[in-house]
Amino acid sequence: MEPEPIPTPAPPDGDKRDLLRRLTSFRQSRASRTEQILCDYLIAAYRDAAFLTAEELARAAGVSKATVIRLATKIGFASFNDLRERLRRIVADDLHRADREEQGPDALQPAQRLIALEGENVRRLARQLRWEDVEQAAHWLCGSRSVTVLGLGRCAALAVHAGYHLKRLLPHVYIYTAADASLWDHLTLAQDGGVVLAIGLRPCDRRLVEAVAFARSLGYPILAVVEEYGSPLSEAATVELPAPAATDAFTGAYAAPITLLTALVHAVAATLGETALTRLRTLAEAGDALKLYC
Repeated sequence: MEPEPIPTPAPPDGDKRDLLRRLTSFRQSRASRTEQILCDYLIAAYRDAAFLTAEELARAAGVSKATVIRLATKIGFASFNDLRERLRRIVADDLHRADREEQGPDALQPAQRLIALEGENVRRLARQLRWEDVEQAAHWLCGSRSVTVLGLGRCAALAVHAGYHLKRLLPHVYIYTAADASLWDHLTLAQDGGVVLAIGLRPCDRRLVEAVAFARSLGYPILAVVEEYGSPLSEAATVELPAPAATDAFTGAYAAPITLLTALVHAVAATLGETALTRLRTLAEAGDALKLYC
């Protein structure tokens, strides 16, 4: 059988039209029954499909993972990841177009586009977050002797945010935003009863992956905040907490990850109950006495 030709890339404003043409043409000509089901799902729910892994998309559409991967190549994409990138561009263009229609021609500036994408990330987080995973992570944190929060590079600020608030609730919280010898020393010495909260968004820093693998080899439970299931941290993760971070900005996207981390901190406080209230009350009273806040 001759390989199917790969269509030339569509112009940015024709991404959706091109993909719909490919799906419709394939569905009507040579698609199997399961492939027809998958085509119908992609046409009807492309906004959700854009942020699913191949396994999640297969589950949502009611087909096999192999069908998902094969369909991508059959309609002319190099891989499933390429198809997903096209879907994400379409979603971004939809948001752009909707804002332009609402605000008027040429009203949407780059910063406004970024805000629109971040809004969609938070909405996706609300749809896909499994609260039982957050509660499980909170129980690991509350039951630990120490918590090590890891976030390198662009995830460092997220680690500082999570670590600061966890320090207010838990007695032994350590924040590391660099992977030097001191981190390896700390992991070696704090392993008894310790838990690692690792934050790794794409592109995931290789040093973070190595540090998490080392911690896992020592027996640490790993709570991994990732962009999606199947990340480089997945293999070592005890609990995986995905936070959508799709963006076309070079700075990255943080609204959903920081919202997820804040929700995790609140789950820790709820798990601790009166203990958390006592600690927070003590800190507030000390701040008032010292006149720390304006």
